[in-house]
Amino acid sequence: MSKRDIDSVLERILKQAKEINSVNGFEKILNSFFTKDEQELFLRRLIIMKMLLENQSYRKINERLGVSHNTISEACDIINGWGYRKR
Repeated sequence: MSKRDIDSVLERILKQAKEINSVNGFEKILNSFFTKDEQELFLRRLIIMKMLLENQSYRKINERLGVSHNTISEACDIINGWGYRKR
């Protein structure tokens, strides 16, 4: 995929994101760009980040969501500004 293609897609996402003013609007964008499985992974990561920001332990997050230590650590990396790093 070329830089031009990527920029075009990102501009489309940004345009739609600016129009979000409700949960339904956000769901519409998710449905436009992601499969149900991809949506679940994305939303699970957001929940993990929320729980980390609430200072909940890795253990509690694991118990609630059934995710691995590595998945939680990856979400922590995103919060810390290191981005997603494939391990």
